[in-house]
Amino acid sequence: MRVVIVGGGQAAASVAATLRKPEFSGEILMLCQEDCLPYERPPLSKKYLLPSRANERKTIFPDAYWPAHEITAKLSCTVTGIDPIRKIAKSDHGSIGYDHLVLATGSSPRRLPERMKGNLADLCYLRSLEDAGQLRRRLACSNSLILIGGGYIGLELAATARTMGLDVTVVERDVRILNRVASTSLAGTVRNWHQHHGVRLLERTEVKAFTDDHGVTGVLLANGEKLTSDCIAVGIGASPNTALAFNAGLQINNGIAVDAFGQTSIPGIWAAGDCASFPYFGRRIRLESIQNAIDQGEAVAENILGSQREYVPLPTFWSDQFDHTIQIAGLIEPRMKAVIRDAPSGRSYWHYRDGLLQAVEVTDDPKSYSIGRRMLSERLSPSAEAISDGNRNLKDILKTCRKPVMA
Repeated sequence: MRVVIVGGGQAAASVAATLRKPEFSGEILMLCQEDCLPYERPPLSKKYLLPSRANERKTIFPDAYWPAHEITAKLSCTVTGIDPIRKIAKSDHGSIGYDHLVLATGSSPRRLPERMKGNLADLCYLRSLEDAGQLRRRLACSNSLILIGGGYIGLELAATARTMGLDVTVVERDVRILNRVASTSLAGTVRNWHQHHGVRLLERTEVKAFTDDHGVTGVLLANGEKLTSDCIAVGIGASPNTALAFNAGLQINNGIAVDAFGQTSIPGIWAAGDCASFPYFGRRIRLESIQNAIDQGEAVAENILGSQREYVPLPTFWSDQFDHTIQIAGLIEPRMKAVIRDAPSGRSYWHYRDGLLQAVEVTDDPKSYSIGRRMLSERLSPSAEAISDGNRNLKDILKTCRKPVMA
């Protein structure tokens, strides 16, 4: 049996490695569009940008791992089409037959509209190792940075640039930073971190156009203010890479739609990672996180081998900004009630809906995160009153809660 994996990121690596854990002797072929073996992406918006880390590339596995486990990685290989009837993946390396095909095509940065000159070559976007290298070189010779977008990527870039000594301005069109991905309480804490370090945050502020004098020199805001900068980066989210799947006739629904086992609408074709949307408690979601890429990749590999394991994850996420760490378990949604719990080292936010724990956000308090994540994993829900009592130990609270989190 031959398994062909389209992609060279965390999900692709997870599928390949998991296939080799049992006694699977079939052929594993990984088609990587980039010219390097799978590497970790989270450092690209943080430590990798520092001049002292110029030659660092943290690979997921040592280079020798792949041939040692008889996994063939074709680098600089672009897949141009799929023939599901003949079970062939077409690429610039030729046509490749498969028994099972896994799409781990990831996502790409959302681009600004062309009317705003969003396709100018010297606007910086961040997704790949090449992107990060270009941005690092720009930052090294810059005194200032404007970031368009106040999500996690933008704020991580802002923190890194400010640590390097640059003057940093973040422009966010939404009502607040992290509006789609974090609670109001956590966003307020993160706002304070950045302002304390001298980052200028412009919320409810829209970019009208870019000023261009033989290269992007600044930003014209909708309120008439003009900002100038040596470097401008854009971090306004990512879109799943679905073109290959769409052209092959696969169902698309906020990503490549898969069932609970990771299989697409065409038998024998699977998807995992940022590009895939899957059923989750009566709705369909898509997660952009390293943990999801690892876990869903493992589930797909196991199901290719016949395990029939449903993928029901606990969504998790983390972010490092300045000397702070954010850890999140569960999904934050509007109209949840937040209970704040302080600890000597940090703070945690416990989110409830209809009296049941749904999510935990934590800053600089790994012990609280560990217990909160365990509660959510085991579908246990402590009372809001117990969590709000700072005199009660979380381990003791864990022992007493038995209420299921979700129906």
